[in-house]
Amino acid sequence: LGRCLAEHEQCAVGKPVGFRPTRLMDLRPFHDSGDVRVVRGRATTGEYATLSYCWGGIAPLVLEPSSHDAFRKRIAWDDLPKTMQDAVMIAKRLDVRYLWIDALCIIQGPDGDFQKEASRMRAVYSGSLFTIAAAESSNPHGGCFRNRTPLRFTDCRIYDDNLQVIYVGARSPCTSIPRYGHPDQCRLAERAWCFQERMLSPRTLFFDRDLIHFECREGLLCESCPEYKDHESNYQSATRLHRELTSMSPRRREKSIQSFRRLWRIILPQYSATKLSHQDDRLSAIAGIVSSPQELLNLEAAFGLWTAFFVDELCWCAHRWLSEDDLRQNWTPPKHIPTWSWMRLSNA
Repeated sequence: LGRCLAEHEQCAVGKPVGFRPTRLMDLRPFHDSGDVRVVRGRATTGEYATLSYCWGGIAPLVLEPSSHDAFRKRIAWDDLPKTMQDAVMIAKRLDVRYLWIDALCIIQGPDGDFQKEASRMRAVYSGSLFTIAAAESSNPHGGCFRNRTPLRFTDCRIYDDNLQVIYVGARSPCTSIPRYGHPDQCRLAERAWCFQERMLSPRTLFFDRDLIHFECREGLLCESCPEYKDHESNYQSATRLHRELTSMSPRRREKSIQSFRRLWRIILPQYSATKLSHQDDRLSAIAGIVSSPQELLNLEAAFGLWTAFFVDELCWCAHRWLSEDDLRQNWTPPKHIPTWSWMRLSNA
């Protein structure tokens, strides 16, 4: 993280100037406990982190109109689900005072402000110092950490009589990021909202079942391979794709549009294969990604298709054949999405 902040100019590109989330969690208001509270973002200064995790059909502790005043005073540590507790611990260990978690920083329910806040996701994640990804937890109670045998992945430190450290390990030198436990293969990668959060974040710490991965717009590294690796030959780095999206120039519009269409052909199959708990969110969960080409290149999107090359955009197909029975039994399309959009189907 320190190396990225000191050396990677590209990782700061696209950070919104002067932006603060509507609400943040203050992690240091009570010195005698791990209790936290919700504060107004505009009243804070300094960096904040964000959390990416699965709700998994289990509603975590959430901010509601009825609990808003109480949460601004105090949230007891024991009331936080395990994933949120771990995220608080990680942020504090990395000397970050503020944390943004959707369940606690967006007012939930029919009288909440989800629609307003959903339109700000791009700024929230792009403006964070880093995102904590609970990569293998299926719900908010799974936590970020896993029991493991550390010597499979990290060296043993042995100190000699002069207190010089010797590293002993049973592994070959790392030449590439291992595919097992790779962020592209984790449980979180299956979720649509998390796909967008990863793309928008300048840096992400993935707490996987075996390893901690660090990803930024310059590459990926992990505990067993602590040097940056260019892994685009096997994987398309989500953050690097976003870097390319945000670096397109309106002055070279025609060339930038060609580059964008190439990127979109990479992004779209990945996103369309993701899952949502609420299918009506299919459009909102990608809004932060499409906003860059909309603003930089003056392109207009209509339900996931770009109107500037609309005829070409209509030539999409499903990855697998969907029978009428499949459509009836396994998919209830959102009513507001037209039949000609790929958003009408899962895995299109």
